[in-house]
Amino acid sequence: MENLHPIQETLNFDEEFASSRKDNVYPLLARYDRILIFERQKQCYDEKKLHTINRGHVTGAIAYNELRRHILKVLSTMKTIR
Repeated sequence: MENLHPIQETLNFDEEFASSRKDNVYPLLARYDRILIFERQKQCYDEKKLHTINRGHVTGAIAYNELRRHILKVLSTMKTIR
């Protein structure tokens, strides 16, 4: 995992996110992600809305059924879609 730091700094947007509106964010994080560190990322989100999968960065991205379930669950809770 050489040269990971520039990638992490680009993908970690926690400082910018802290000052933004969060009521329309339904995060899905991969617990074993070695690029976007779970412990750092989860601090940005409302624990009640945070959904975690026991995957890594790539294995989480290709976990289609888990991603689909998360998206459908979020959509089912929305009152209106704009």
